[in-house]
Amino acid sequence: MTKLDFIYDTFDAIENKKLNNDQQLTKQLQKISHYLQAYETETLTHPEKMALKKCKIELAGYSFKQLINQCLSEIPKSQESISNFNHIHWFRFLIQNIDDFKKNQHFKILKNISQDIIDLSLQMDDEHFYLQEYSTNMRFAVRDAYIFCALASLLAENLAEAQKYTDACFQIKKGDFEYLDDAFSPYYEPRLLIYLSLFERDVDHYREIFFDTLIEFELERSKHHEPVKQVYLGSEITTNQQISTYLDSSDYQQYKSNHPIFKHFKRVTMETFEEALKRYVQVCQYLKLNLEHYFTIKNKSPADELTQIEKKQNYTIPVSLRKLLIQHGAFTLIGDCYPHSIYLYESADFKGLVDGVIHDWGAKLGFEWFEADWIEYLNSHYFLFGDTYLDDNTRVYYYFSKEGDKIGRVFFDQDDSDSYKHFVSLVFNEIDNFCTLDELLSQEIDGAIQSIRINSYDV
Repeated sequence: MTKLDFIYDTFDAIENKKLNNDQQLTKQLQKISHYLQAYETETLTHPEKMALKKCKIELAGYSFKQLINQCLSEIPKSQESISNFNHIHWFRFLIQNIDDFKKNQHFKILKNISQDIIDLSLQMDDEHFYLQEYSTNMRFAVRDAYIFCALASLLAENLAEAQKYTDACFQIKKGDFEYLDDAFSPYYEPRLLIYLSLFERDVDHYREIFFDTLIEFELERSKHHEPVKQVYLGSEITTNQQISTYLDSSDYQQYKSNHPIFKHFKRVTMETFEEALKRYVQVCQYLKLNLEHYFTIKNKSPADELTQIEKKQNYTIPVSLRKLLIQHGAFTLIGDCYPHSIYLYESADFKGLVDGVIHDWGAKLGFEWFEADWIEYLNSHYFLFGDTYLDDNTRVYYYFSKEGDKIGRVFFDQDDSDSYKHFVSLVFNEIDNFCTLDELLSQEIDGAIQSIRINSYDV
């Protein structure tokens, strides 16, 4: 086994908790440190140099964790088992007990380790820093180091440095093999608590950045269905009184009401589908989502092609839908069967109402109990042009009438017999709540926006 193989195997053992006592862990880390020093005297290729720096960062990261745990164990107010603490708990507890922490004998060592990690990371190129499969722990170590240096700067009352280090943490983008959907999820709360401390020291200068961070924290928590005012400390849940106070303040509520993202979340009356799409795109961009994964535009339909389809199928496409297909093309929002994914079909995929639903589910479902002439009527008088996927059992289907003068939607749950009442009502001309294309798409796109707001998608 080479020195480098030993190093990687040891790191793997640490992550899988095979080294489960401090004495064994310390011994192995010391051996890694010895091997790394031996490498310094050898002639290395560029990739080997990058691998060496990566190992140094990870070694420093593990030393950092050990010292942090030691610091926590020496703070009298700590009632929680150290093994239950993660990144969020470390920094929250240290910030909340800052007076005890700055007296700790390990503080200066932790600061030096953090700065070493940052310096090493700045010497690495992107190829090795972000793209290697086994570089996740390294990026965590660098983010930890930036947050710790921000905390140290805060202790020294160097507010500008504290902000600089905090912002730098959020510049360490997600690596290709990083397992978290959001690589920054452990750091939103530490950042908020640091900015809260900055804000309380200089209200005028840090008001906007603190409120923006508080808004982002709210959005991040809502995506994971977690309470905003309550925080977790180990296995205990407690209310963060400082955060609660500012969340409820009239100053923050007024600032939030004028914030662009919350304006984009709100649907206005008489909204066109173009305006709704623009709002959707702005929300995706603000939340830093990969728009290519969330908005797929299909080919535009030539006018003569639509005319040929109309003649062949013996129906008239509504003017508004025809215009959309010609000028914009069909589209998909969200997609991949996430909640409230919208699928606007291309004209070649339009089917009779019942045939379209059966084709979507691959089974006749409750339609097997329909009279044959009912199904024939529905298939020849109403045609599907899109749907909203809500979950594995439910959809919202969009349809238009044969004459092209009516557009409607039907909520369909395969397990609910009431879902078929709408189809029966269409047979007997008992439906009078049709809508415009703008009304339909505006409401459905708004549903997609709200779904993005409250769901954590892999971006």
